[in-house]
Amino acid sequence: MALKIALAPSTQAAEYRRNLAVAEACRPVLVAAGVECRIFSSPPLPNDSTAGQSKSNAEMQAWGPDLTFALHNDSLGSTTRTAGILVLIDDDHPELAAVAESIGRKAAARQGIPFEEVRRDSRHFVFWEYSGKTGPATPNCILWENGNMDNPADVKRLESTLELQGRSLAEAIIEHYGMEEDSLASEEAVKLLTEIRDLLKDWRYGPVTSDSFRQAIGNAIANDDPDEATRLNAEMEAAGFTNSGFVPPQ
Repeated sequence: MALKIALAPSTQAAEYRRNLAVAEACRPVLVAAGVECRIFSSPPLPNDSTAGQSKSNAEMQAWGPDLTFALHNDSLGSTTRTAGILVLIDDDHPELAAVAESIGRKAAARQGIPFEEVRRDSRHFVFWEYSGKTGPATPNCILWENGNMDNPADVKRLESTLELQGRSLAEAIIEHYGMEEDSLASEEAVKLLTEIRDLLKDWRYGPVTSDSFRQAIGNAIANDDPDEATRLNAEMEAAGFTNSGFVPPQ
C-alpha cells in the first residue's frame, strides 16, 4: 500500500499563500515517487478562525493519511533572530518524534538552514487545533515550522525559496522511507506533474479576480497585518486590477 501524506497549509492570513505554494511544490515530487499525496487547503477566515481548519481536519480523518504536515512560519525566532526548521508533535503521539526529527533534519540540510528541535507539547497554542482540542484532530500530525514570519530576513528567504522548501520536504520524506532507489521522481516526471498542477489551479481554486484580491486584503487588515495587506495590494495592481479605495494601513 502506498504511503499517504497530507499537506495542510496554515489557515492564518499572513501565512496561507506562502505555505500553499510550498505544498503545491511538494506534492508533484511525492506523487512522482509513488506517494499518495493530497493538499487540504482552507483559505483564511476573519480573525484567523479555526473553523476552516476543523473542516479540513474532518476531511483528512476520512482520507486517513500516514502523516500530515501542517505547514507554518510563525513559531520560532524573533524580529532579530532568524530561524530554521522546528517540528512539533502532540504528547499523545511520541512515536512521531523520531520520524519528525529525521525528516526535519534532512529538509533543513537541503535548504541550508539549521534544524532547531523536536518539541513534544500538546499545550502549544498553535498546536491545539491540530491535536483536536478545539475540533476534529488532524491525523498523525507534524506541525512544521520553517522560519519566523516576523523576521525580515526569514521572510525574504521564505518568499524566494518556495519551490526549494516544497521539494526539500518531499525529498526528505522519500529518503526517510528509503524510497530513493525505486523512486520515479525524475526531473521529467516532476516537471510534467508541475505543469498539470498549474493548469488545474484555476479549476481548483477559481480564477484570480479583483474580488479574491480584495477579500485577501480584507483578511490581512482584519488580522492586523498591514505589511501583508500592502503587499497584496501591490500584487493586485501588478495583475492588472485596480483598487482605488485602498488606503495603506498604519
